[in-house]
Amino acid sequence: MKKRIIILLCTCFLSGCQLVISNESLMKPPGLVNTMASLEQTILSHLSSEAVLMTPLTGEHQNVKTVMDLDRDGTLEAVVFYKENEHAIVKGLLFSEKDGEWTKVQTFLGDGNTLYELEIKDVTNDGVLDVIAGFSFRNDGKDARKGLAVYQYDLEKLNRVFNNTYTHMLIDDLNQDGVDELVTILFDQYDVSGMFVFNYTNNKMVLMDNVLLNTRVNALNVISGYVALDQKAIVIDTFFGNQEGFTDYILFDGTELSYVFDWEPIHPTYKSYMILSEDTNHDGIIEAGVPYIPDNDDKELNLNLLTHRYYQWDGVDDMILINEIYDSIEYGYRFDFPNEWTEGIHIETSDENKEVRFIKNNKLLFDIHVIPASDFKNIEGKFILARKNNLVYYTTFSDSELYKKFRLL
Repeated sequence: MKKRIIILLCTCFLSGCQLVISNESLMKPPGLVNTMASLEQTILSHLSSEAVLMTPLTGEHQNVKTVMDLDRDGTLEAVVFYKENEHAIVKGLLFSEKDGEWTKVQTFLGDGNTLYELEIKDVTNDGVLDVIAGFSFRNDGKDARKGLAVYQYDLEKLNRVFNNTYTHMLIDDLNQDGVDELVTILFDQYDVSGMFVFNYTNNKMVLMDNVLLNTRVNALNVISGYVALDQKAIVIDTFFGNQEGFTDYILFDGTELSYVFDWEPIHPTYKSYMILSEDTNHDGIIEAGVPYIPDNDDKELNLNLLTHRYYQWDGVDDMILINEIYDSIEYGYRFDFPNEWTEGIHIETSDENKEVRFIKNNKLLFDIHVIPASDFKNIEGKFILARKNNLVYYTTFSDSELYKKFRLL
């Protein structure tokens, strides 16, 4: 269902407001600008001089205030989070607009002293947008036990219908039945760690299922999406020890959660250091990344000699190699291996990793050089790939197809 949401980011309330409008606007300037100016004045009139306006630390809605038509009746509502002083619990304000004028409707309580994340979605499945807010008790939001609250908009007010302790949160239609599930993940090394999936049924959030998670690991990345053709899953990139980790896929069929992979004798996505899952070939399906030490190299862990191999689940029991990538974190670029580059690729680097050479059977296949722009003088035999931050990236190969495999991160 198409959502009509306007998100507004105020760079500074007292010096003006920069508007960032997503989807379609609900009115045209100058009416929109005048209405937003009225909203700012109304918000400030309800805050003390010591009040601190809150912007979510993460997520899509990293804005001071969010304006939307929650119940799609043509009347705008606005939600603002603040705290009365640096150490106070976060509170929210709900405003309603009529004929360009704003009225405060409600003050409601949060569940922490930092606004960690904010989502505006219909998780109560009544056709009305809900406010889903995560709160932290640390300024950096890095505490494992945060507070999650779901506020349902009903009778022109926000009512808290769900409250839970969590580390990560996802909202997705995992079993593709047209209804979004709310998923919370809790990682707590001193208590039970688990994943919990909820649906809103009979006027309350109902726990549909849960699975235990290993308390010895931590989640570095939690996402959801397609992991195979027509199959969605929750993807968790976890790590343990200093660098080791693996990627888990967890399915939900509408009733139960289940793991795709067995852990024994060895997890199929085990990695000697953590690589985040992503859709590297842009086909809409998430791949699990696994570090690979190219042939003929010293098997010691040297990040400058590793490639990242990305595997896609076949929907049954195998992982299929989709893409192989070389990432230079130091100089901020990525090189995708051409499909015809198969086994036997050897990587060599200069002492400061400013030169990378890809070799097979003693034949140089491609090279990438990084030098200061001030040193880039004799361009004969050099083909520029990119420029960034006073650096020039070039190769000695004249091959436009290989150039397409290079990009800055």
